[in-house]
Amino acid sequence: MAFRVEEDAARRIVRVTLQGVFDKPEIENMVTRAREASAKNGWNILYDMREAEPGKMSPAEVFWFPRQHPSLQSAGAATVRVATVTDEKFAAMATFWENAFRNAGLQARAFTDEAAAVQWLTYPS
Repeated sequence: MAFRVEEDAARRIVRVTLQGVFDKPEIENMVTRAREASAKNGWNILYDMREAEPGKMSPAEVFWFPRQHPSLQSAGAATVRVATVTDEKFAAMATFWENAFRNAGLQARAFTDEAAAVQWLTYPS
């Protein structure tokens, strides 16, 4: 798996682009880097996963991830909006991810449309 973390100053978001097959160790590294960039700027995060595919990551790992990952335990973690944009064929998994993160007290939403994701990240609710 390869990922890029970019700071989109025009939209004031951290954009993370994922490509290839991913599993838990890569996701842990990616989330750490994205959260560091987010904390530095005070920006929300967009994960573009349309060119990514889940590998060996079980539903239990997705469920426990927001409850155990160190960067998601800080007091400010719940104030950051996080959106993921996925291919339609992974919509069910993305919805499970959204529910797991929201139930852990985090602001997370899954989308298949990038424009809708960016709008949610950049406009107040």
